[in-house]
Amino acid sequence: MATSLRYRLPPLTLLAASIASALWASTSAAQSSDPCSVSPAGNIDCNITGTYAKPVDVFLESEPDDALPPVFVRSNAVIDARAYPELVGGLLIQAKGKDGGDARPNGEDALGLTVENTGDIKLQAAENAAGNVPVFGLLAQLRGGDATSNGGNGGAAGGTGVSLVNSGSIDMSGLSSDRINGGAGVAGIALGGDGAGSSGSAVGNGAGGSSSAVDLFNHGDVTASVRGDGLFSGVLVASRGGTGADFVDGRNSSGGDAGEANLLNQANIVVDRTWSDLGASETSALFGVLAESHGGNGGASSGRNEAGA
Repeated sequence: MATSLRYRLPPLTLLAASIASALWASTSAAQSSDPCSVSPAGNIDCNITGTYAKPVDVFLESEPDDALPPVFVRSNAVIDARAYPELVGGLLIQAKGKDGGDARPNGEDALGLTVENTGDIKLQAAENAAGNVPVFGLLAQLRGGDATSNGGNGGAAGGTGVSLVNSGSIDMSGLSSDRINGGAGVAGIALGGDGAGSSGSAVGNGAGGSSSAVDLFNHGDVTASVRGDGLFSGVLVASRGGTGADFVDGRNSSGGDAGEANLLNQANIVVDRTWSDLGASETSALFGVLAESHGGNGGASSGRNEAGA
């Protein structure tokens, strides 16, 4: 089974759905060897240890024509992140199926992500920190690959889904002077890949990929003081199906189904927010805890639209 293992221990350059090419850059206080390896069973096992003064990001993506096998991550790293131009997270674990291409229109599946964190994470604003970006203290995200052409279907965030267990404290109280655009203290997310359109009616339209269940167990205190817009939650668990592509007759453009979003919190959560001077947008909201499961939107067409369940 071919798998591309790409790591980014600090520095971190970009967050979430639109990840750029990966970079490995260890610090003297951080572990200096690759944190991940492929087990005899074909799974990906990662162990993150050490002390970090910058964000820690591990991004894993499958090879073309192959699903990403189940990923297991254990971290006891102590992270105190500050003074970085794009301060967008503390510990970010992202597992993704490969996007489709001209020769292989469908996005690839990602077959599960399990994360156990026992390390404490602290984020502080910096004078040169970039604003208007989402910020996560601890993120575990599983995503199917997006289709890119020829009516391909989005990949599934499937397999075993997402399991996130956190017992470390998350301190984001130092972000009150920095403008951000949503995020969470602790987040477990599964996202189905988006379908792609087609230039010919005989090919049809791409459907959104499905997403599996997300289970989040939080035993660590979360403290956050943030400023800005967007949706921010102390603890967030979400399963979201991918979006079906738009097309003239809407065939095969259904949104992907979503799995369950399960949350157990046994810790203190304190969140405080100063709204942006520009005014809150329609999506601006503040939650202590939030669990959501929703299917993807169906593609717009002159025929029918089918949303995911």
